[in-house]
Amino acid sequence: MKVLKWIAAPILIVCILGLSWLMMAWFIGERRGEIPDQPVPESIENLPLRNIKPSDDLIYAELLETTLINGFLCAADWVGLTSSGQLSQCTLAEDTVIEGNLIPKNTEIDLDDELNLKYAFFPEDTEIQGYLLHNRYGRRPGGKLQISAWFYPNGRLQGFYSRSNVMVQEIPCRKIYNGLFAHTPIQLHENGNLRNCTLSRDAEIDGQIIPPGRTVTLSEDGKISKLDDSWKGMIELWAAGIFGY
Repeated sequence: MKVLKWIAAPILIVCILGLSWLMMAWFIGERRGEIPDQPVPESIENLPLRNIKPSDDLIYAELLETTLINGFLCAADWVGLTSSGQLSQCTLAEDTVIEGNLIPKNTEIDLDDELNLKYAFFPEDTEIQGYLLHNRYGRRPGGKLQISAWFYPNGRLQGFYSRSNVMVQEIPCRKIYNGLFAHTPIQLHENGNLRNCTLSRDAEIDGQIIPPGRTVTLSEDGKISKLDDSWKGMIELWAAGIFGY
């Protein structure tokens, strides 16, 4: 019995190591995008694609070379296309003006059904409509991780993150927070007026003195419609003062 145990133990270890190696190789292959090609829908067969991954609403694929798609010059990177072949997501290969906004090269964009800009993932901090937007950059094929900014169909800025505290219609809004809690975006109404932000310091709004750390929501004409006095905002400001966030 002892001999059998001495024989069985190494065999078991080899099997476990072999299985672990196979699982790691599969994982690395998935991470590198080494996905077997699937049949190419007729709507996109004229595009230089590989690693085609159909999903419920879009077709994701790796674009092999810089290509003009629906008027957008897309870099060799992952793209998202509708079943009809219309562009939905890509990385810009050149600076591009979209609805009056100068979107820099290497920005990942999401478009709506009318080819209007919905979301932007900037590769570096970028000024749009007078605000310096933080590059909360990152994406996996077919899914978003962090969005720098999002837009109304007419191109007006709808929401963004700022690396520094910023004044919006003379209201002091809190910068992006890199501490323990989720980030609070700055949101705007379609007319450009502030809709929502967390205050970086005391502010007089709609006849009230609001302390820092409160998240305020305003109507289009600047009236307070909601005040969030959650403990999280207070702790954020306390941590910012102690740790310099």
